[in-house]
Amino acid sequence: MLRYGRLAEARRDVQRSIGGARLSLLLFAAFLVPAGHWAAWWDPSLAHLAAVAPSAAAAAVRLLPLVGYSLMLAGWALNAAAAAALGKAYNRVVAPDELVTSGPYALVQHPIYTSYMLLFAGHALSLGSPAAAGLLLAGCLWYYSGRTRLEEAVLESAFGERYRHYRSSTGRFLPRLR
Repeated sequence: MLRYGRLAEARRDVQRSIGGARLSLLLFAAFLVPAGHWAAWWDPSLAHLAAVAPSAAAAAVRLLPLVGYSLMLAGWALNAAAAAALGKAYNRVVAPDELVTSGPYALVQHPIYTSYMLLFAGHALSLGSPAAAGLLLAGCLWYYSGRTRLEEAVLESAFGERYRHYRSSTGRFLPRLR
């Protein structure tokens, strides 16, 4: 907001006008994300692994936090790059003034959501909880798949064939392998 001024007006946000979208946001933000983070603190999977395979557990205890911190760092960097490319349309389900296809948007249609998934999964892994990372990723895929359908309808309405071509040439959350 400091760089671009006010975000797009909230009244233009399509998500605010759809009851199911508001309910899914509430379920995601108020219950699923906190539950996934809480579960990361209490995940017994490494303790079980230590009983079955002590050397594998020791390696996991050392490796998971490094993987987690790396994912979080990648998530922060991706989010910053996506926010810079998107500008003042950031964080609203509205069509930007122009279709953004530069920066991380050249590879992925929804890099901000990808960055959140990296942050959530990375946090859980940094606490040594692959189970919580999986729970958070599943919840993110559920919520962001619904939200992206709203965004895709808005963008297709605003940009038509240009957006359909962009969507067919990029991955939703991960780059397409060519």
